[in-house]
Amino acid sequence: MLTRVLSLLSILFPGHVYAQEMRSTPVLNLTEIADTIQEASLPWTPNIFGLSRYNFNLPKYGVQEAVKYNDASALFYLSDVQDDGLSLEKSRSYFNLTANLENFSLEYTLPITPENSISLETVRDDGFESYLRFTTKTVSATSSLHSFSAVFAKDDFGASYSGVSLSNDELYETFWTASTREDKSLLIGWRWFDVIENLDVAINFSTLGPEHFLNTSLESDNNFFGLEFDSARNNARIILGLRYTYSTTHGLSRNDHLSAQGLPTLKATTRNNLPQIWSDAISFDTSP
Repeated sequence: MLTRVLSLLSILFPGHVYAQEMRSTPVLNLTEIADTIQEASLPWTPNIFGLSRYNFNLPKYGVQEAVKYNDASALFYLSDVQDDGLSLEKSRSYFNLTANLENFSLEYTLPITPENSISLETVRDDGFESYLRFTTKTVSATSSLHSFSAVFAKDDFGASYSGVSLSNDELYETFWTASTREDKSLLIGWRWFDVIENLDVAINFSTLGPEHFLNTSLESDNNFFGLEFDSARNNARIILGLRYTYSTTHGLSRNDHLSAQGLPTLKATTRNNLPQIWSDAISFDTSP
């Protein structure tokens, strides 16, 4: 219907250009859309694992040239980009694999709406235990994400809350978590982006029941290494691990707004990460 209205407007007012309907997708296949763009440009918003922020206005001739040469690098610079702030989008289902020196877990997440999702997680620690989690997310201002979860286990029920907020210059972020499960926990931390090449530096303070911890680490998108200091036992231990996300859209990829340690992060949405957002989301797939 909208296409018909736009076509009518272009006939009535030939001197004006009217944009097509906004697309929001995790991956944009340029080969598929090159011959379907009806106007001078196509608005498109990348869906970054359930979050969107940037609106690209793709020029028709730029898309066609990108397909011709199988190279979208020039199209990135030809496109107008507008920062619309964070908003929630529905994403496809995905798996998360997390492993460290003490345990590992496998989690399946099924988004129901842009705000709500259901997750089933199996954790191996001393034994195997499974959790069912209902999560709702909200965004505030243009740079904060909040998650509220109800967690069900075999003999336990609890609630958790986590949040993350980017600094104004987007060079670092502040994150926090709280949980009512078992011994109850609180955590607050900071993460500085790309301090050493593509490595982030993270530091956090946490409590678990009567115990207090200081954690400092180096993080890549999928791995971390660091030290954790335990004030109750007056000792330190090495921490290291990995976290990978798998989806049918991106395959094995970067994380769904959780760091390698499973703590909230918005690094994937920052302005400095815009070229990576483009690279992850543009495709020339010609398979049937």
